Amino acid sequence: MEQIYKKVTTMLIAILLATGVLHAQNIGDKFDIGGLYYKITKLDPKEVKVTYQKSFSMYKYWENDQKPTGEVTIPLTVEHNGDTYNVTAIGDKTFYSCKDITQVNLPASITYIGDKAFYLCEGMTQINLPASITNIGKEAFAYTHNLASIQLPENLTVIEYKAFFDSDLTGEVVLPASLERCELKAFGICKNLTAITVNSANPYYSSNAGVLFNHSQDTLLQYPIGRTNTQYTLPHTVKVVEEYAFYDARNLQTITFNEGLKKIKKEGFHNCSALTSINLPASLNKLGDGAFSYCSNIETVSIGKNLVSIGSSAFRSCDKLESYTVDPANDNYASDNGILFNKGRTILIAYPPNKAGATYDVPAGVTTLERSAFYINKNLETINLPEGLLLIKGSVFNGCNKLSSITLPNSLTSIGNGCFGSTKLLTELSIPANVKSLGATIFQYTYNRLTTLTVMVQNPDDINLETGNYGTFAFSFARDQCTLKVPAGCKAKYEAHSEFNQFKEIIELPPIEVTSVALNKSILKLDISNTETLIASISPADATDKTLTWSSNNTAIATVDANSGTVTGIANGTCVITATSDNGKTATCDVSIESITPVSSITLSQSSITMFPSEKQTLTANVQPANATDPSVTWQSSDISVATVNSLGEITAVSMGSATITAYAGNETATYNVHVNQYEPVIGISLNKTELVITQNQEEQLTASLQPSDASNTKVNWTTSNASIVTVDNTGKIEGIAVGNATITATSDDGSCKATCQVQVGEKVTGISFDITEKTMGKNESFNITATVSPAGAVNKDVVWNTSNAEVATVSDAGEITSVGGGICNITATTVDGGFTAICEVTVTDNTPLATPTIDVVNHCGYSVLTAGNYTGDLLWSTGATTESITVAESKEYTLVQKVNGVSSNPASENVEVLSKPGKPTITVETDTLITTAATKYYWFLDDSPITGNNMQKLVIDKNGNYSVQIENDKGCKSEVSDKIYVVYSSVANQEVRIVVYPNPVIDQLTVEDLPTVGNPELKLYNIAGQLIVHKQCTNSIEKIDMSDKISGIYLLKIVDDKINRSIKIIKP
Repeated sequence: MEQIYKKVTTMLIAILLATGVLHAQNIGDKFDIGGLYYKITKLDPKEVKVTYQKSFSMYKYWENDQKPTGEVTIPLTVEHNGDTYNVTAIGDKTFYSCKDITQVNLPASITYIGDKAFYLCEGMTQINLPASITNIGKEAFAYTHNLASIQLPENLTVIEYKAFFDSDLTGEVVLPASLERCELKAFGICKNLTAITVNSANPYYSSNAGVLFNHSQDTLLQYPIGRTNTQYTLPHTVKVVEEYAFYDARNLQTITFNEGLKKIKKEGFHNCSALTSINLPASLNKLGDGAFSYCSNIETVSIGKNLVSIGSSAFRSCDKLESYTVDPANDNYASDNGILFNKGRTILIAYPPNKAGATYDVPAGVTTLERSAFYINKNLETINLPEGLLLIKGSVFNGCNKLSSITLPNSLTSIGNGCFGSTKLLTELSIPANVKSLGATIFQYTYNRLTTLTVMVQNPDDINLETGNYGTFAFSFARDQCTLKVPAGCKAKYEAHSEFNQFKEIIELPPIEVTSVALNKSILKLDISNTETLIASISPADATDKTLTWSSNNTAIATVDANSGTVTGIANGTCVITATSDNGKTATCDVSIESITPVSSITLSQSSITMFPSEKQTLTANVQPANATDPSVTWQSSDISVATVNSLGEITAVSMGSATITAYAGNETATYNVHVNQYEPVIGISLNKTELVITQNQEEQLTASLQPSDASNTKVNWTTSNASIVTVDNTGKIEGIAVGNATITATSDDGSCKATCQVQVGEKVTGISFDITEKTMGKNESFNITATVSPAGAVNKDVVWNTSNAEVATVSDAGEITSVGGGICNITATTVDGGFTAICEVTVTDNTPLATPTIDVVNHCGYSVLTAGNYTGDLLWSTGATTESITVAESKEYTLVQKVNGVSSNPASENVEVLSKPGKPTITVETDTLITTAATKYYWFLDDSPITGNNMQKLVIDKNGNYSVQIENDKGCKSEVSDKIYVVYSSVANQEVRIVVYPNPVIDQLTVEDLPTVGNPELKLYNIAGQLIVHKQCTNSIEKIDMSDKISGIYLLKIVDDKINRSIKIIKP
């Protein structure tokens, strides 16, 4: 039955899904409500983001008539197919170019605003950003030209690249304390933004006079371009001006750089069109790409001594720039007549656009024209380039509107992108025969002025035509209006080429005759059977027919390959090898064939190196064997635009890239790989410690950190101000030598940055002691123990604290001991210097509150018995007793506590009333009656046996014997039995006589009463041995016997007369 139910249920659900009654929801599903579109992003919990309608085409996300307009309110939640979804994000491009939106209301559920979410919402004037938002995406509010104010949410953590770029933000923007990342151009080109301030609690950013910095203010991040100030001075703390920091700050006329500034990054001052001069500080190391590009009013630039890197197009389109000056102490750059070169004058970096003069001769020795070197020059009509020039980079002559004549040297091998763009007066140009590369769009925007292009390369397939964004080199160049001239005999090759065959016409030039031939060697020594190839150079380089014929005047001595120029030794002797052109021009080499020692190997001192532009490195070649006949070495670079090498093996890095340096000796070669990277200067250095206290012979390691971490030269030099106090090695390890102070200095290898550590060397520790060595504590108690380090003048008194058992007690770095649980542990302090220790034994008692014990009272006559209950520990009564039960005879309050591990409970107390016991009764005799002490009850005894039937205070005597009595008070307490009275009845003179003896036992006086006065009675007292010790003749009715001097024991008293002979046992206790 259960299985049938499951099957039916499954089928029903399937039917409902199929018919649309139920809908399966998936992440990515999209639906619309009220003209807004939503996409499901989570199913648990259920969340959606607002999204665009759909992508109709590139940059179109809404049908024009369906774009949201006016005031747009995003709901907190939306209902879809019976489910409720939280709206948590505005997706990427959601309202892209919805220009008629005027106001947006966001709910408190939104956490993320996507990339370009409100891009080009030009009509939007107001939007609320709830506190829930943490991320604002790239260009989220870019080009919102009517959004004048924004309050950034208090929980915002990220503002992405160009988030508010070119918006109408006016006045001040406040960055919250929560912000962790604010990307470049976040507030770029906000023309009315006058201040960016930062909540003082933010740990990542800060502001100074409305300018945005990182927290330490060593990096200036964003200058609000709406400021009307015409002058700005960088704070002394600034080391880096970030990319685009002053981008489009058109009000600035003067910028004062601080000494200490190390780096201006890419386009840092782009389009600061009101600046008139730039005086770069001596401390500046690096100038980024386009750093001052389009600063159209700059007239002069002054470069300091420490600048090591100038980025591409750093001063591009600075139309009024007239001159560059470089500090002569700069090792990387130089200026001649206001023109900027590298130090070696092999690279022309920048020719000022507004420099006067119609003609310029580029100096001999220049091998490279840097990118944009003559860009938009206003005055030059003719530029003469030297032989030896190898590389013309991109845009070099672009925009030189007056340039009408330029001759490219035969040495040239490469012409970069856009090189001759917008050269409106240039009508003819000849590309030399050695050119192997033409950049894309080299003739861009020539406006159809080029009428003749001559290409002297024999085969067009040997030219690398680079491809740019808009095709090859011919873009924007009307080839159908230009004549192409090519070397004689090459027309067919050019006509077959897909790029060159589009010219108006192709004309072959008349042949160019060879004017001279030269060989690489005029004298050659060879061993028999050895070979060597001679290399010929033909002038001019663009000669039409460069064919040579090689010959030997004595083939018995040496032969030569007629085509290649390879000479082979045949026999000892001399001959002449001749190279002859088709038109009869010759060059010769005198060859000597003899037994020689050939070079067997050549090795270099290194195999590879990474260098930086203008850096030099000399290689050493080791030629073997040492007695080789010709050990001479020649050097060659595979790419002199990257690195050159002279005849001595000195390499000079030229520009970024890789090149192979080859050393030749005889027929042997060795290679050396050179990688030239962009130089990243050191802009700061810091030490892991700035103050240090050590002792004699103690070593410590200092660590230097360079900024940036990827600096090109990471070497650090270490020095000490006083080596007799502290020494330092080349790794930063220091050692204390003698008591005193010294300064350790770490200096970057280029000397531009320094950091110091103050070191004090003092006395060593000899011992440590505590103020106490034992301590008893309860649980959860604390106390401070004092450690005294000796001697008092010891420099390093630091101690390390430890506990032997953290479950008993812990100890802080300040010596505060805190008890945790019952037990015993040792607290130890160990000196850092010397490892001396002091120990305190800590006992922790368990101070969990103890139960209050109980007192059980049992009363007795004359005493009470108190018994403890409800206890587990030791007892202590207020009487000092420690037993479970005590007997007390005094009526008063008694207390009791229990103790466990020294911890006492609350006291128990009991008021005890002890039942009083009657005093020992006395007996008096009146004639024949005994009378005792008054009481409640009476118990009479005769010879220690109770006298029944008589419980009165008085007892009539009627028998001989020892009488005693015990009384009882109203509490029911009985007294002890009274002393005995011995009563004797005798007949004397026919009269019955009673004699009474008491007390018995007796201490002092034994009394005998009612003795007869006739018959001469005697009293005799015997000791236990039967010795008569008292004998008394009675003359009175009452006699006394002194017992005070008698020893304790049993005595026998005899009363004797004519009629009486009685013996009574007397006890002396």
